[in-house]
Amino acid sequence: MDAEHPKLLDVPQPMCGELTENPTVYIYKYYCGGLLVSTIGIVGILGDVCSILVLSRPKLQDCFHQLLIALAAFDILYIVCGGINYTVRAFEFKSDIYTIAFPHFIYPFANIGLCGTIFMTVAISIERFLGICYPLHLPPHNRKSWFYILPVAVLAILVNIPKFLESEVTWYYEGNAIENLKVQVGNVTVLDIPQWVPTYHVTPLRRNSEYMKYYIVYFRMIITAVIPLILMVFLNLRIIIDIGTIKVKRFGSNSRWRSELNLFIILLCIVITFCCCHTPRIIIDMWEFSNLNNIIMCIDLKKTNPNENFLPPTWIRCLTHVSHTMSILNSSVNFLIYSFVGHTFRGEFFLLIGCAKSCRFFPKTSNSRRKQEHGVFHQKPAETTDIIEGEEKGRMLDV
Repeated sequence: MDAEHPKLLDVPQPMCGELTENPTVYIYKYYCGGLLVSTIGIVGILGDVCSILVLSRPKLQDCFHQLLIALAAFDILYIVCGGINYTVRAFEFKSDIYTIAFPHFIYPFANIGLCGTIFMTVAISIERFLGICYPLHLPPHNRKSWFYILPVAVLAILVNIPKFLESEVTWYYEGNAIENLKVQVGNVTVLDIPQWVPTYHVTPLRRNSEYMKYYIVYFRMIITAVIPLILMVFLNLRIIIDIGTIKVKRFGSNSRWRSELNLFIILLCIVITFCCCHTPRIIIDMWEFSNLNNIIMCIDLKKTNPNENFLPPTWIRCLTHVSHTMSILNSSVNFLIYSFVGHTFRGEFFLLIGCAKSCRFFPKTSNSRRKQEHGVFHQKPAETTDIIEGEEKGRMLDV
């Protein structure tokens, strides 16, 4: 082994070694990866389902709100698959169903849901950029949600095709062990003990150092962190700068301008939440990038010594479980953003649950103010009904 792998002798001992239980890491895994993920995930699924029901109402059928429906769908996919994965590992559950479903469903679809959430947030930023900065070139009736949803879905699947090939299920025959048990314990009942037991293992592809280097580290860091962050920051800053010099007449009416601005405020809250919740994941990606050589050497060493594993520092292992919690939180909190920031969403939600009278607790635009605005801009109500009907139900953000 020494002759075949002379460079592996220089591997730092703290980076490679046999896995041992760390009490600090276990606490983070149990509480962050287990309790918090499961609790937040359940609440998040309920919130995302409510969001889809509200956003599906007739008054919220514009492109922006349809993109929010797609975002909620990706969030649910990630919460279900990712939440099950993190919770089962944190609580150390043993389940044949989980073992069988992990390689080709839970693991790849959790990554598809995560990438879909990231890409859809970027797509919504692009939609708002075009809607506010170029409203005359792309009026609301020309914005089609499928122009954004279809590329995002295709890209999320294509990026994660290798995830379907990283692990596989292997069935082990336990008949001999059962026979030995019968011999050792004469009165034991073994009829309910399965003779074939499933387990999953990583494939040679996942152990390939080049695959780890170029796909796991380089490609995924660029496609899920660097590019999305650059686009979101640039587009939203560009919108904020343009708002300072924008003219209301570009949108035809003050009501439509307030509507577009309120939708941007919703997007801005989504983007800020995204950046905060995905910061731990990005920090981990940056750390892996800076320690890539050590990771590759440990992977090569494991090929000859199965007991050798890559051992990141304790703080990275703890931050990994915090990252799981924060990513689930990011996919669970959008309903609250829509409810507190989206005036039309809030009104439609009250109507959906039969509490329309509760809207009296929120300020509304008075009839005299509406008439004054329509008079100033010489707009007939019938001509602007399709654009501002939903927004006239509640008072828009003051600008």
